[in-house]
Amino acid sequence: VLHTCQAAALALDGRDDEAKAAARRVLELEPTFRISPFVGFLSKFGSLELTGALSTGLPLAGLPE
Repeated sequence: VLHTCQAAALALDGRDDEAKAAARRVLELEPTFRISPFVGFLSKFGSLELTGALSTGLPLAGLPE
């Protein structure tokens, strides 16, 4: 979860190279990672603001839907 949030935050901040590096780390740790299931799971526990930021930032970081 930490690397995923980091990737989204970096992407939203315009730090593309760092965001893509964090996204690569996410996929190293979880090769089957997909944004939709992850955000869906977190929406049960997190705020709409958080899930919105993840939904926007993760694709920018290069993670698959």
